[in-house]
Amino acid sequence: TAPAVAPRADVGLIVHFSTSNYGNHLVNFAAARVLEQCGRSVELLHFRGHIEPTLRGSLARLPLKLRRLGFRGVTDRVFGRVRRFLRKSSLPAQVEASALTREARFRAFSDEHLRPRTVPVTSRHSLVAEYARFAIGSDQIWNYDYQLGPWNFADFTATEHVITLSPSVGHSTIPLEWRAFYGEQLARFDEVGTRELDWTTTVPTAPGRPAYVQLIDPTLALTRATWAKVATSHVEAADRLLVYTLGELTGDDASFVRETLLHHNLEELRLSAREGGPHWESNAADFLGAINACAGVVTDSYHGAVFA
Repeated sequence: TAPAVAPRADVGLIVHFSTSNYGNHLVNFAAARVLEQCGRSVELLHFRGHIEPTLRGSLARLPLKLRRLGFRGVTDRVFGRVRRFLRKSSLPAQVEASALTREARFRAFSDEHLRPRTVPVTSRHSLVAEYARFAIGSDQIWNYDYQLGPWNFADFTATEHVITLSPSVGHSTIPLEWRAFYGEQLARFDEVGTRELDWTTTVPTAPGRPAYVQLIDPTLALTRATWAKVATSHVEAADRLLVYTLGELTGDDASFVRETLLHHNLEELRLSAREGGPHWESNAADFLGAINACAGVVTDSYHGAVFA
């Protein structure tokens, strides 16, 4: 008989991979490190959706989705996409240049710390010969907004070869058009360790299956010393208040920031995830460095709060 082929890694970690999102990169980093601290070699797996099954599933769910959204919801989404397209098409040259720099910096972080393997979903069944086990996690991996398919639930292998490592959905409920899909995929598992529990109450399952267990976000499983090694040096932030918000600061929030700056004699370091905003070119390591060095943090971001 032919000799067995050595696996690429002990564990294939199935992730949702965003090219430019602080939390996504740091959660994926943390999930891999947790497994490595258990003595396993790890490779991140990011599935590239195949148009046919993705489109077929979307079309099947479309009537229920339209009914849920209603006329106002559909028109809001259409006009929202048009506005985003027009905004991007009218970006000034300096913002476009900044976007390229941001993309390059995020790619550099990924190349150094993540190195995900992109796998076409049509090739996923061959993975069982390349990895001893699989883990599903973590950030947004089960979010129906991101081309969700059965491959995100490791449908290509037996569930006894899979653990769920804090997969997140990013929503508190599962819409009606998605519930049968989630129920079918999750019915394969005896136990699901997930970051959020609210959504599980809206998923139909057979009696007693699966058992849902709430797990911490993987970023919380690593020590401050570990994160400090990843962070970029940001010593100039020592006398600054880091303000990192996903939306605009208005009203009482803006007043709070002004009063805090004045009371503690601090300067503001504004970090924005919006196009062309302050320090928009910062990658995940820069994000960590600014938080690590600054005098304090004001944020409405989940991972901003976690690292602060």
